[in-house]
Amino acid sequence: ISLENGVITRSGGAPQLRLLSVGATGNLSLDGITASGGSLSSSDNAGAVFNDGGTLNVRNSTVTNNSAGFGGAFYNSGATATMLLADSQFTNNSASQNGGLMMNDSGTVTISRSTVSGNSSTGIAGNGAIYNFEADLDLIDSTFSGNTATSVGAVQNFAGTVRIANSVFAG
Repeated sequence: ISLENGVITRSGGAPQLRLLSVGATGNLSLDGITASGGSLSSSDNAGAVFNDGGTLNVRNSTVTNNSAGFGGAFYNSGATATMLLADSQFTNNSASQNGGLMMNDSGTVTISRSTVSGNSSTGIAGNGAIYNFEADLDLIDSTFSGNTATSVGAVQNFAGTVRIANSVFAG
């Protein structure tokens, strides 16, 4: 499925919900999309998009103001889960546990030519932007700034691989 040039927003008065989900054989491309307002409880994953073993490509988009327990905006789950985030803005997402922007759990994520800012986590061992758990993460030509947490502000890696090229990390 491809979605282009639109807005996906949960109204503040609506019940808690995740905006989108990708199944194990799914393929979702978002281009020129603004995704905001996805909100789930502290025990749930991904306020914006849960990728459960499929393929997610986000380009030229803004993902902002989403919240969940793990992966405020995105949760990438499983060895076959792949995610490309390119030429986009990822701002002001929050997690009450880990990964204000994203939790990458055993999958593969590439963030390229993007801005990741103002994401936060309030969990005891939380991290502001990305929690990479036994997964592969590539950060290319991107800027990380103003991400906050109780533990690590930008990227926390646990038994995974993180490759960083031509990227900026700032308070």
